[in-house]
Amino acid sequence: MVAPLHYMTAEDSGTILFPFLTLQGVLVPSRPTVEREVRPGVNGIGLWKTGKRGEPFRIATSLDCATVAAAGQVFAAYHAAINTNKNLYYAGALWGTVLIYDVVMREVRKLTTRVGGINGSGSSGAMLYTEWTIETLHSP
Repeated sequence: MVAPLHYMTAEDSGTILFPFLTLQGVLVPSRPTVEREVRPGVNGIGLWKTGKRGEPFRIATSLDCATVAAAGQVFAAYHAAINTNKNLYYAGALWGTVLIYDVVMREVRKLTTRVGGINGSGSSGAMLYTEWTIETLHSP
């Protein structure tokens, strides 16, 4: 198994739960936010600092799997992680703690030629493509 660049771990663990061959999308960090208030007949605006927060965003991932059945098992594990916190690592560095809102399967593609990737050298016969809706709770 090749060490992945992108992956998720349990919130307080270094053990890789979900390795990804690719991770695409715009990562949105948690950041200081404000609410804007405007009152009729009053000049200017009011700003209420509401603290450091994230907002939901989408990423797309892929993973090579030994078989189509194995891809189904991996997706079932992804699906079971909905409404849990995970640490997300991007390019090997901790991005932050995220809440998983939803995971959908875009495609499971059976490969005609076995390939290497995260899960082994020349032993992968399927690719799993998924889309995630997540929110950054804490940034490092």
